[in-house]
Amino acid sequence: MAEAIFVPVGDGRAVTLGPMGGGRLLAGDEATGKTHAILEFTLNPGMPSPPHVHRLNQESVYVIDGEVEFISGDRRERGTAGAFAHVPPGVPHSLNVMGEAPARLLLVNSPAAEHLRVIAAFEKVFEGDPTDQQRMAQIFAGLDIEFLQG
Repeated sequence: MAEAIFVPVGDGRAVTLGPMGGGRLLAGDEATGKTHAILEFTLNPGMPSPPHVHRLNQESVYVIDGEVEFISGDRRERGTAGAFAHVPPGVPHSLNVMGEAPARLLLVNSPAAEHLRVIAAFEKVFEGDPTDQQRMAQIFAGLDIEFLQG
């Protein structure tokens, strides 16, 4: 029988993104039956997410605190607390933290079938040189994330 889950403040699987920031996995593959993953992140200014695309996953981002710029193609939208963005599969996107303060975000990815592997890959990136594109491609090979130029 399925059970409800409750994640107290500060609990959840810790996620480290090196100088970009970090957060916690609130509900992932096992808790949601692989339908979606929910993460809370605090991202630092000056460390934008690289432009990327997911072929299978869709991604939703809710701004809890701070200011971010959502980028998709030529479209740029600024959002503060309460702003929301949804990115369907196949749509290139990235995100920048604006201003001097970190931004806190709630991220929902669906489906969640490989989410722990993607988190592990991001953590591995910051064990070495995160600007090495060939190394990044090797780390993320076989996962539903393709990094784009620019």
